Amino acid sequence: MLKAPIPANDYLRVQNLHELGILDSPQEDEFTDIVQLASRICDAPISLISLVDYSRQWFKAKVGIDATETPRDISFCGHAILMDHDFFEVADALQMLDFLIIH
Repeated sequence: MLKAPIPANDYLRVQNLHELGILDSPQEDEFTDIVQLASRICDAPISLISLVDYSRQWFKAKVGIDATETPRDISFCGHAILMDHDFFEVADALQMLDFLIIH
């Protein structure tokens, strides 16, 4: 996968994330309910609420995956935070991986 560039102001975003105190916090039913509902509505086997730190993406809530985090440099979210849109969907992760590897 093509590694997403780190924005020049990324330290501000990560600083705000750390100030929230949510990283590595316990699971909460409300967030789990959201990913379960998203998975059902989208008929997707995997659904996540992912928070991107300096070097990792950490999963606040997850369905369909056992991992609790992955390296940022192999994350879709590293690409998503570069976009100007409020919404980022990966409809077919395998197809998206092929695109990122080629480009």
